[in-house]
Amino acid sequence: MKTNIEKVNITLSGRVSVLKDIKESDVKVSFDVSNAKEGENIFNISKSNIQIPRGVQIDDIKPSSVNIDVDRVIEKKLKTTVRLDRQLLGNYEVKSWAPDYVTVEGPKRFWEKKTIIETVPINDELKHVEETVTVSLDTEGLQVNKVKPDTVKVILRKQDAKKPIGIDKKKRTK
Repeated sequence: MKTNIEKVNITLSGRVSVLKDIKESDVKVSFDVSNAKEGENIFNISKSNIQIPRGVQIDDIKPSSVNIDVDRVIEKKLKTTVRLDRQLLGNYEVKSWAPDYVTVEGPKRFWEKKTIIETVPINDELKHVEETVTVSLDTEGLQVNKVKPDTVKVILRKQDAKKPIGIDKKKRTK
């Protein structure tokens, strides 16, 4: 859900002793969007939408309406991919991970064309030839309500530091 404004300016009047203690967080504007349709909806801002402390009155409201863009929430199955931190690239390889797919819930416009979701880069200090780590999915900056499950179990294997060089031995005949 998106809106065209972030703040509503409300002018209050009342006794100075009450007004001086009012904080911005004491005044709330809310809407019942349960009957809103997908797409753009215009809501008028009236006194009934505003919660104010006792002992004050509303004199003015600007703007008098707000546009709220409602997007349908969908659930989508996405393939998981594993990201390694630069320090692990070339030293470790991903042997396997699970689950292969997770279910994401979020706005349709954001998720309908996405097919994958990545893990946060694995940057653990690994000490063994093979290690299992549990890593979170990278949801930072994504419009996500829920991810099920929200972690991936990854098995990493240390790559060989030295690769054998093939030597061509030919038989000598006398």
